[in-house]
Amino acid sequence: MKRSILALCALALAVGGCATMMLPPQIKTMYTAAGTPTPRADSALVEVFMKDNAPTRAYDVLGQVEIATENESRTLENMLDFARKEARRLGGDALVGLDTDAMPTTPGASSTYPVYNLYTRRVIGFQTTNSGPGVRRVMKALVVKWKGPDLAASPEVVRQ
Repeated sequence: MKRSILALCALALAVGGCATMMLPPQIKTMYTAAGTPTPRADSALVEVFMKDNAPTRAYDVLGQVEIATENESRTLENMLDFARKEARRLGGDALVGLDTDAMPTTPGASSTYPVYNLYTRRVIGFQTTNSGPGVRRVMKALVVKWKGPDLAASPEVVRQ
């Protein structure tokens, strides 16, 4: 009986260890315009212009946003969704000068968590994991609001 409980615990740890929980990325937003931001609707379009593709329209800079993650399963499109959400929160129409970067992280960070008995829910021990080397990805852009009407929309715009 004791052996089967230990086998079940080992199986639970193996299965639980394979499932990765997607934590939100680190988000840094700075509002630099005068006054307070006027958020836009969650469904509002936020255009995206890469750093080497400046828009042809005039704009005012409202602030900047930076999204960073060390989760290798998070896609750049997913990070862009977070950047768009922050742009809407600041009242922005577009992300301009979008740039991405990746840098290696150093190994050695560890975390300890309890191991529970599946039947009694009592702690039966602790598991420590050490992270290996990884990659930190960062996405940065200016959040802007258009001035005047759309006279010359750029064909290279990435639309949501």
